[in-house]
Amino acid sequence: MLDQFFESLDIKTYTVNKSKDSEILDVLNSNSGIDDAESLISHGPSVRKGNWDDRNIKEMTVLTVESISSMFEKFLPAVEPYSQYFYWKYEQYELMSIVARLVNAKAHYTLYGFMTIIEIIYSYPNKRLQPKEFWLENIQSWFKARAIETKSGENNIQAVVGRGLLKGSIVAWKCIFPNEFNIKSRQFGFTNDFESVQALKQAIQYRDISIKSWIESLLKSENSVK
Repeated sequence: MLDQFFESLDIKTYTVNKSKDSEILDVLNSNSGIDDAESLISHGPSVRKGNWDDRNIKEMTVLTVESISSMFEKFLPAVEPYSQYFYWKYEQYELMSIVARLVNAKAHYTLYGFMTIIEIIYSYPNKRLQPKEFWLENIQSWFKARAIETKSGENNIQAVVGRGLLKGSIVAWKCIFPNEFNIKSRQFGFTNDFESVQALKQAIQYRDISIKSWIESLLKSENSVK
């Protein structure tokens, strides 16, 4: 679903002469860790129009950065040292930088993380093909469908099966997170149906608080860099 948000990004840069184009590609190539910058960047031919000469703008190069990994893991780190030159486009760079931190940390693997990304995107002014509510509803439906497939009926909460005399019986609910989250797993045991309900509530509470705290730490880390 994340791909639907970031299928491609067009970035228009105005240059005085064609040599600037190769400089841009050289910078990207040296920072992206790939042999051919063309596989990361596709740039159209320079265009010249008479009325631009009056403004000392002679050529335009259109750079198209495709795929989430190319954008967040290669392009943004490459241009970060030159971000002040985005001028009136700096807010867009700022937005992409914040979202990149969350996506690279796999925050969108959680419902709260994905919803946070959408909230941040829609907090910046821009023309939208869909209202914010459209994506929030789709995200909630997607995570709900995945949760139904689990015994707990919840995301990131797995059933712990007993051993010995309790073999085959569920004895605890365990919160499990990807290693990238740096959130400690924790399980909540029980011995009967009533305790099972209470244990699940505790697991849900622990999951929600832990994920929210982790997301907030990522955003604070982003703000501290600025």
